Amino acid sequence: MKKCPFCAEEIQDEAIKCKHCRSELAPLPGAPLAPKPGAPLAPKPGAPLAPKPSAPLAPIGPAEPPHPDDPKQVLYEGSPSWRAYVGAYGITCTLSPGISLLALWISGFETLGASLGARILATLIPAFVGTVAFLLTTLLRRSTRVRVTSRSIEIETGLLSKRIDILELWRVKDMRYRQSLVDRILGVAHIDVFTKDVTSPNLELVGLPASRTLFEGLRDSVEIQKQSRRIVGLVE
Repeated sequence: MKKCPFCAEEIQDEAIKCKHCRSELAPLPGAPLAPKPGAPLAPKPGAPLAPKPSAPLAPIGPAEPPHPDDPKQVLYEGSPSWRAYVGAYGITCTLSPGISLLALWISGFETLGASLGARILATLIPAFVGTVAFLLTTLLRRSTRVRVTSRSIEIETGLLSKRIDILELWRVKDMRYRQSLVDRILGVAHIDVFTKDVTSPNLELVGLPASRTLFEGLRDSVEIQKQSRRIVGLVE
């Protein structure tokens, strides 16, 4: 037994609160502190820990469609692929050596007095013309730049001079995706764009990647631009 330091009444040695005056007493050295009302209890040694509540998962659903006021998004930008000009390259690479061999073969049946220089010229001139045609085809292809965005189609052409044609997507009436057998083998596609534009009513995008995603993205952008201008049906 011990006396309460506040009221001098006798209380138990282990008491931490006087039963007479209701005064709080200092805890004994090494004794655990009493938990405060509402505070979580400390787990006992060896007891399994309670699982922490997991954060609520975000709802999974379809992605929000793009809005007309969203920043311009580039769907495709680049030059037509060389695969779209494989016919022109094939004719150039086949016809020029063929003409050179034919000229060399014909020069062999000429008179014996034909000089060696004439035969060389008859062989090199077709090869030179074919090489120039090959390089011009490559330069013309690379000088054409196609830029497809979520709002417009821009086509830049010209080797020495430049020309840029811009088609706003809200003016598009219809589109068509097509691939020939050769295109499917080479992995390219053609997209035909039909409009009511006076300068370019039919626009052909040549040598684009054979991507259905690109075509569907362009189609969805056309519909969004039409809805933003309250255009329903065909564009007149």
